[in-house]
Amino acid sequence: MSADPASAKGAEGKGAGGPGRRSGAGSGGGAGGASKSKTNSIVELIVIVLVAIGLALAIQAWIVKPYRIPSGSMEPTLKVGQRVLVNRIGMHFSGPHVGEIVVFHPPKDAEQQICGPAPHMVTPGGAACA
Repeated sequence: MSADPASAKGAEGKGAGGPGRRSGAGSGGGAGGASKSKTNSIVELIVIVLVAIGLALAIQAWIVKPYRIPSGSMEPTLKVGQRVLVNRIGMHFSGPHVGEIVVFHPPKDAEQQICGPAPHMVTPGGAACA
């Protein structure tokens, strides 16, 4: 029997790897492929974590923010320590309505009682906070 070069070429192209595939140690190219894959996975994980943190911060900055009720000033509607999610974009389109809970931050020196009336006393003419 004589070996036909055309049939040998055809058999080589249709081997276990299929046409156009390299046979041998795999597509990674040996030992360098495993470390490249590991590095790519680590970089991908870091990018995913950074994107998730960025999205969480952006959502809290512009859309919705979680708060904890610090005092009993909202009882019996809200209890001390209860958590609420506050819509941050609603006030841009309309003002507050009856029944809505509005979150605001006290003036800078309010806790030190540098300004405003004496605690638990309402006196007209007390110095207003900046």
